Amino acid sequence: MEQMPEKSRAELEKMCIEALTRDPATRGVTRVGLIRLNPEGTGPNWTISEADADPPFTAYGWGRAREIVAGIAGAFAISDQLE
Repeated sequence: MEQMPEKSRAELEKMCIEALTRDPATRGVTRVGLIRLNPEGTGPNWTISEADADPPFTAYGWGRAREIVAGIAGAFAISDQLE
């Protein structure tokens, strides 16, 4: 399996916020928290764990946030060296 490109946590958080602000259900986001899922390897190893938004996400908004972030998580791994 080919290694995924790696980015720092800060870079991924910025990418998530930019993507989330483009969707009507998540556009009020101001901060996201990411959690590492798999500590080893460079496959999909993180997801969104929390978000600050005004107004707060609805249940539908959280579903959309997870879908949007999954697309980014499927393309980039959190780097152990860049955290």
